[in-house]
Amino acid sequence: MAGEGKTRQDMILADLMCGPKTKEWLAEKYGVDTESIKKDVGKLSKTYDISRHKKGVGYTLTVPAESSARDNKVLRSVEDSYKTDFSKMLLLLILQKEGSVYNIDHLTRKYMEYIMPVHYDEHDLVGNEETEKYRNAVVNALGSLISAGIIEKTAENEYKLTKKAPVYVNLSEDEALDILDRLHAFGPSYSFSDKLQEIEKKLALVLGEEYREENRENFVVLGNRMNKKPEVEKWLDRLSELDYEHYALEIEYGDKGEIMIFRLGLVVYLSDRDMLYLIGKNEGAGFDYILNVMKIKNISIARGIKNDIFESPRYLRMAEEMFQISVDPLVHVKVEFQDFGNIGLKLENLLRKRKNATLYSCTDGKFEKGYIYEDDIRGLNDFARFLRKFGSSVYVREPEELRKTMVFSLNRTLEKYREEGLYE
Repeated sequence: MAGEGKTRQDMILADLMCGPKTKEWLAEKYGVDTESIKKDVGKLSKTYDISRHKKGVGYTLTVPAESSARDNKVLRSVEDSYKTDFSKMLLLLILQKEGSVYNIDHLTRKYMEYIMPVHYDEHDLVGNEETEKYRNAVVNALGSLISAGIIEKTAENEYKLTKKAPVYVNLSEDEALDILDRLHAFGPSYSFSDKLQEIEKKLALVLGEEYREENRENFVVLGNRMNKKPEVEKWLDRLSELDYEHYALEIEYGDKGEIMIFRLGLVVYLSDRDMLYLIGKNEGAGFDYILNVMKIKNISIARGIKNDIFESPRYLRMAEEMFQISVDPLVHVKVEFQDFGNIGLKLENLLRKRKNATLYSCTDGKFEKGYIYEDDIRGLNDFARFLRKFGSSVYVREPEELRKTMVFSLNRTLEKYREEGLYE
């Protein structure tokens, strides 16, 4: 497994509670080297009484009779988790993967085959003390799963999954890590990001990776697509080499090769355009700049010039306010939409992406039945482009500037149609 997370340490602790384990046995079970196991056990030894590794015996966990209430509580918590949640998950995986029904003996053997890297013949398991521990874990887990209606017991005393059982997807470690990386970068940009966040947490738990609730990447993602062109990837790699969080950047920009000292506030990936932008302060001007990384000729750290604005509250708030990519002044918009077709669904999807937006029904406006959408946005032109998709089913109440933009755009479209002879 990747990483040296607390999850693996908890599982090792549960293993040792079942009896002594060699470092080689643990290393093979968790897919790591013995040095990683020694580090994990070293950390556990700060809290628990674990004797050193002995050839042929391994590590041994001793639980003192008079151990503190806290230690007892922690040990019970780990043991309960090992005997319930983990056991239930593994039993569901076995039954789903094998696509069959099993009695208790077959389930116990399959259960142990997954957990133990050493192969045991069925004959060797009979009367084995450690086997009974695993069998009891299986019995307890089956009881919980039957009570929940996830597994049912047949008349032949065999067990099978019901329609309520969750579906497990088998992934290689590389596949799982790739999905985890994509969720880190793109998960927050989706309207159902809360569900993706749960998947991300579970993948991080399984892979021993650290899950960070906030600021998981040094760039903000806007939009809902997950592909990045190779040039964007190269620029993300190039930026990762620069300490722009603490120092300003010296940038040669545009066709004229303008040299600017730039304090970076945000790195923004706009997925709808598949483009990467830098937003911040040009020391030679008193307003915010947006730089397209594709127009940067050269970039380096401007040593000695501190950067104190990277992902500051103002710029993080700006990311929430931009409709796409804009540093224009904040404007309040109020727009009426006709209740027609799937417009309501589209507006609800938009609402989930816009933190400060509101949506409510309207029966006394321009349309007999409709919705009112209100929001504080940066980028009226970007918002106008979005509204044009709705044609005559939209009416701008405010501001006047947005209404004029919509009318001007319509007139320009009609002019182009006339020029092409498509409209008289």
